[in-house]
Amino acid sequence: MRIITAIGNTILNEKLKKNTDIKVIGKDIQYQEGILEVLEENKDIDLLVLSNILPGEWDFYKLINEIKKANVKLEIVVFLSEKDENIENFLSSKNIYKIYYLNDYDFDKFLESFLVKKHDFISRNY
Repeated sequence: MRIITAIGNTILNEKLKKNTDIKVIGKDIQYQEGILEVLEENKDIDLLVLSNILPGEWDFYKLINEIKKANVKLEIVVFLSEKDENIENFLSSKNIYKIYYLNDYDFDKFLESFLVKKHDFISRNY
């Protein structure tokens, strides 16, 4: 499994790199446009871990649409800064159901469930 992270937090990226069953591509991407650059260079990315507070030129809705255009098969896990039903409904409409929040508890929850299931990550909403 090939993963990129773009949440503005290098800790999660480093923790994922410690698992030998997955390959984390590069460092945590710190800006929106960087995601599309990496997706253009690496067509075989399986999973994107993304935050809705990543800086860039687009709002979060446009960013998701651009990512989906670049790689329709890409599985996306989203970390939200706070509960937002509008964003959650939008994500559901894009078949994105793995939603967490930007806090240590959800980082640990994500890592625990991801590393336990590895290639068979089960969808859960939080």
